[in-house]
Amino acid sequence: MTQSEPYQRPVVLIIDDEKLSRKMLSQVLEQSGYQVIEAESGQTGLAQFKTHSPDLVLLDLMMPDMDGYAVCEALRKLQCYQSLPILMLTGLNDVESVNHAFRVGATDFITKPINWPLLGERVNLLTNAIKFSPEQSTINISLQSTDTQMSVFIEDQGPGITDGFRQRIFQKFAQGDSSDTRKYGGTGLGLYICKQIIEGMHGSIDYSNQAEGGAVFFFSLPKKQPQ
Repeated sequence: MTQSEPYQRPVVLIIDDEKLSRKMLSQVLEQSGYQVIEAESGQTGLAQFKTHSPDLVLLDLMMPDMDGYAVCEALRKLQCYQSLPILMLTGLNDVESVNHAFRVGATDFITKPINWPLLGERVNLLTNAIKFSPEQSTINISLQSTDTQMSVFIEDQGPGITDGFRQRIFQKFAQGDSSDTRKYGGTGLGLYICKQIIEGMHGSIDYSNQAEGGAVFFFSLPKKQPQ
């Protein structure tokens, strides 16, 4: 019997000049099972990126010397990281700022003050999509908003959810492949934790397989929590 590889936690690089913001982001993500690398400036962030090759970047927009736009553009110019997920953080929410972020290559846009539980779930589902998608494939993130709720959709190009796993997918310690020779690491807790947190906020989470391959995970949360 072949011994399975030790599980490697996904690495998230936080680039933010505000120390308190970095510490709060680190705490939330570490509690969700991620390894976190911090950088206090754009230049330091680029250096840390080249050293650690993170799975995902959380990037503050408003920083001195080198702002988030410039950092994002520099990361996208690195040939091997065209599909790297970059989540941009900012207090700006005007249309031009959002459009500029996407033009330079941002994957998603999160406004401050940050909804901490929502951030954790978006990162959790995004890294899950990365893990099961082929290299150089595309992961699509979309948002839908109504008067009463907000929904997030994360679409991958992975193998989809097998019939035998569908009934167990949100159960504790559930894994699509639990053999000693499995290809993907993990504890089987990620989706279970997502479901518990989202339902605790009076929301819902589900998924669907796509006819052309891959899966879409989506969750919805009410804009106003019940009293």
